[in-house]
Amino acid sequence: TMVYGSYEHPQVLELRKFRDEVLASTLLGRLFIKIYYFISPKIVHLLKGKKGINRFIRYALDNFVKTLKQ
Repeated sequence: TMVYGSYEHPQVLELRKFRDEVLASTLLGRLFIKIYYFISPKIVHLLKGKKGINRFIRYALDNFVKTLKQ
């Protein structure tokens, strides 16, 4: 959400769908989700406003979402 700027951005919607339909269906996936939500506020605080890093994260997420859609 940080790199896309909106909770309703299409890429964010795809990532939430992946979280809910794929990750949440396995024990390891649910553990990943818990860890992610524990550390993500700290990561957002560190990376907010860092344009270069955010461009890289967005690029990586865009490619991940593209792979999900295939």
